[in-house]
Amino acid sequence: MVTGLILGAIGTLVPWMFPKIFSSDPEVVQEMHKVLIPYFIALCVTPSTHRLEGFEYLWKNIEERGKDLYRGNIER
Repeated sequence: MVTGLILGAIGTLVPWMFPKIFSSDPEVVQEMHKVLIPYFIALCVTPSTHRLEGFEYLWKNIEERGKDLYRGNIER
């Protein structure tokens, strides 16, 4: 959670405080400011999502290895 907040804060503050880095067009900057809150939320949940995907992959691997051990098909 803390990692997501840090990532979200940095990732949102840069476009909010320095919008001219990305575009000098006022309409683009205005639209960019409209999507900063959803952008912040997306950045906050990204580390948790990656952690869950990693856990899912690990669990799948452990489950397959357990089935192989049960069947006696394990390679050394």
